[in-house]
Amino acid sequence: MTPAASCVGERYRGIWPILVLIALGVALRVAFLVWSRGTLVDDAHITLRCAENLAAGRGLVCNPGDRTLVVTSPLYSLVVSGFVVAGAGGALQHLVAGLGIPLFALTAVFILRLSPELGRRAVTLAALIFAAHVSFADNATLGMETPMFVFGVAGSLLLMSRREWAWRSFVLGLLILVRPEGVIWALSVLLVIAWKRERPRARSAVPGLAVVLAWLGFSLACYGTAVPQRMLSKSGWVVPFVGRPAAARLLTAVAQLSLVEPLGRGAGPASGVALRILFTVVVLLFGVGAVTLWRRRSVMLVLPTFFVLYVAWCFAGKARLDFSWYGVPSGFAFALTASVGVAQCLGRLARGGEPRGVLRAATVAAGLALGVAGAVGWRSTRLPYYELLRTSYERAGEFVSEHSSPEARVLVDEVGLIGYSAERYVCDLDGLTSREFMRFRLSLGWWAPIGEIVHGYGPDWIVLSKDHASDLLRGRGREQFLADYQVAAELVSHVVFCRVGDPGAE
Repeated sequence: MTPAASCVGERYRGIWPILVLIALGVALRVAFLVWSRGTLVDDAHITLRCAENLAAGRGLVCNPGDRTLVVTSPLYSLVVSGFVVAGAGGALQHLVAGLGIPLFALTAVFILRLSPELGRRAVTLAALIFAAHVSFADNATLGMETPMFVFGVAGSLLLMSRREWAWRSFVLGLLILVRPEGVIWALSVLLVIAWKRERPRARSAVPGLAVVLAWLGFSLACYGTAVPQRMLSKSGWVVPFVGRPAAARLLTAVAQLSLVEPLGRGAGPASGVALRILFTVVVLLFGVGAVTLWRRRSVMLVLPTFFVLYVAWCFAGKARLDFSWYGVPSGFAFALTASVGVAQCLGRLARGGEPRGVLRAATVAAGLALGVAGAVGWRSTRLPYYELLRTSYERAGEFVSEHSSPEARVLVDEVGLIGYSAERYVCDLDGLTSREFMRFRLSLGWWAPIGEIVHGYGPDWIVLSKDHASDLLRGRGREQFLADYQVAAELVSHVVFCRVGDPGAE
């Protein structure tokens, strides 16, 4: 065999585990998409509704006529709106749900191309986690903008490694329009560039600045602000919530944003102890990876920088990290950095040589085991949620749509799929979709009973979870509420109320 052929053969043998892991990741995501029947997560329907309003010429708003900046991802909303204009029709939700699968594959290819910066061992480990970790796989089919953001992050890393300054600037500008933490990612990139004392030409920043300034000008002119309402409603500084001691909140933020914490939800006491040990080890490996990148003076130091800044931002902003998709971008950065740490430790242990074939086979086996475990856990925990979305959330919204007048105002406790299916002017108790409604709630005092909120706002229809409905029927203002409203429908997990005498209740 010639030296050239030997080199090609070794390169092929080196990447086959990653190719297998990418195939595994695609298969896992396709399985989730099929099992969920393309049902989007509740929050994704807010973006979907805004995108459809934009396509219909009503503006990028949740409620036509109410200029509230709701979406946190204007660029993703524009893409979804493009699908609507192109005639996606009834296939829109399935198309949006499946969009994350090709984005995952492209992101994985970008990770593979980062081998010179991260090292082959680290890239293989990162591919394993990214392909088979249930949080990454699940979030690819939710219909959220997360896969697009992670794809852009990986692309910007590749552009940084190649010193493509102008294109990198353009991608950074776009990422700010995909998710709010794009600002933190851009700041992390600038800090690492300054640390490396690299001086790209000033004109290379023009593409990114043009994108950001264009959006700022539009959002300020149209909405009077560039801060999405959904961000305000999830900040403890704007909407008060019962917090824990600072140290506990910081630890929780690190656990959730590293995507270690979701693995242990619902675990028993013994599993909880094992999870804490695992969390400690993984954080230490993250530290080893960060120090390794620092010593190498690698541009990939932007990864741990982003994670640390994101944790600080969520902690300082008292963010409510209720769902795993908040942690996917930071978890991606955490996983890549920790993979560098693991690779560094393995390298020290294998100074005398390493059985590469065994390690590659073990990597694929670990990916298969993680993927199977994730699939089994997903079917037992997530699949019932998707069924509930169809049988209660969607049906509640459809009931309102079928029985209410087009001018009806609806108050809900979860605005996503219910509001999307209702096709009415809708406000939610958290103030996600309406700036005026949030001001109204804050004027009452955020902890005012639901009965007082309903009496003060006076909606035509109300859709609440059974827990909230029970609080409403037992709490202060019950008598006034029962005089004004009646039960129109009871579903699996929701109760629909309408005004007494409304013909739609008949």
